[in-house]
Amino acid sequence: MEASAFRGEEPDENRYNIEAPKLDSYSQRLSWSSGPWEAQVSAGHLHQPEWFEPYDDTRITASVGDQGALGSRPLAATLVWARTATPSSPTACRTVSSSNGTCTSPVA
Repeated sequence: MEASAFRGEEPDENRYNIEAPKLDSYSQRLSWSSGPWEAQVSAGHLHQPEWFEPYDDTRITASVGDQGALGSRPLAATLVWARTATPSSPTACRTVSSSNGTCTSPVA
């Protein structure tokens, strides 16, 4: 399990001055791994992450992945779900899947 507190706001255009840190945002992640399987769930609250949209963001993600084989070919696959909640978009959900395989014979 991991947790963090940080400044959620993007830096201004003057990138050379160091602004006083305001720990106004937080996140946490719980991850699990067993053999070729791995999974994670994370959530975070960002205080006004964009200057042009002065709203807080709440984000939740979950993913599960497997690094195994399909026959004699290596295969890695991941399924990801994400939800972002802001006042302008109370529930925006996304689901993505990804896979990576090898089409050639494994090197001996």
